[in-house]
Formats: sequence, C-alpha cells, structure tokens
Amino acid sequence: ISSGQVMTVPALLAPANTDTVFAEPIMLTWSKAQTSLGYHVQVSTDPSFTTLVVDDTTLVDTARGLTGLMSHTDYYWRVRAFDNVSATSWSLAWSFTTGILTSVAASPVLPAEFRLEQNYPNPFNPSTIIRFHLPVPGKVTLKVFDLLGGEVASLVDEQMEAGVKSVEFSPKGLSSGLYFYQMRVGSFVATRKMILVR
Repeated sequence: ISSGQVMTVPALLAPANTDTVFAEPIMLTWSKAQTSLGYHVQVSTDPSFTTLVVDDTTLVDTARGLTGLMSHTDYYWRVRAFDNVSATSWSLAWSFTTGILTSVAASPVLPAEFRLEQNYPNPFNPSTIIRFHLPVPGKVTLKVFDLLGGEVASLVDEQMEAGVKSVEFSPKGLSSGLYFYQMRVGSFVATRKMILVR
C-alpha cells in the first residue's frame, strides 16, 4: 500500500438516520473503505455505546444483518475500518427505531443479486474463505488463476441452489503472490484478487 492511500472512515448508508424499521433481518450497510481488510460494527441501545448488542469485528463485506432486536426500541450503530496495522476512527453514529418487528427469517432470505465477496482473511496462509451470493439456482464455476492467467485451482463446478455460499481455499504447492479468483454463473462474471503469503 502506497503512502498516498489512507483508509477512509466508512460512511453509513442504510437504514437512514432516525428511520423506523419494521422487518427483520435489518440490513446495516455502509460505504467501502479503500485499502481496508475488514470492518468493525457496533450496535447499542444507548448513544454512548456502553450497552452493546452487536460488537462484530469479523466483517469483510459492507453489510451486516440484524435479528433478534426488540420492538419499539431506539438503536444506535457505527462502523470503522481496519487493516493489518491500524483502524480508522468510528463513523458518525446513526440511530434507528424499531416498530413492531415481523421476521421474514421463517423463509430463508435469498440474496437480491449475484455477488462475489472478498476472500477472508486476505492476505492469507494457509487457507481462506470465499463467499458468494446466488439469487437464483444456477451452474456455478469458481476458479483460481495466477498472474499469467493460468488456472491453478477449480473450487466449484456444479449446479447450486440459491443462497449465500462459502468455500474454503487451501492451496497446496503454490508460491506466495497475487492470485485471481473468478466466479461464473450464466452471463454473470466477477473476478477478485487475493494474496497468498507463505
């Protein structure tokens, strides 16, 4: 990472500040922080964040679903980004109020779109997890390539049901360096980078 690139503090996106929400899961979303490796999200019932109901430091995506909240309650939330060295300051804290919550968890919530997430951890050794979203069933291929475009691993090559999927990549015999992983489902194609450190 060059010295000119500094992690930005994530900006909260949804639910809108002071909004009222009525259905679970409640999806907290925020902007991507350049050069970050992950995000730390806190949700509290007080604006000083002394009573935490969520304190999640494992997020690599820019969203976090909430379930099990109380109806007719004010909640406050904030996010910060981190890398291997440091973390940003907290974002501005936003609040939302729950109405009479109705859960849609009885039927699994399907993703709204095809998406290939950033692997976690990254850089990695000896293994990493790759997650992807399938809004509909489809024939999925997920392959890993080296810098020259040569295929070094085929992780998925099968028909899959809709949902959020994950696969573990534990490379054998590969040297340290930059690799690409690519997901194909029908006309959807997405490619991301990952770094193997031996």
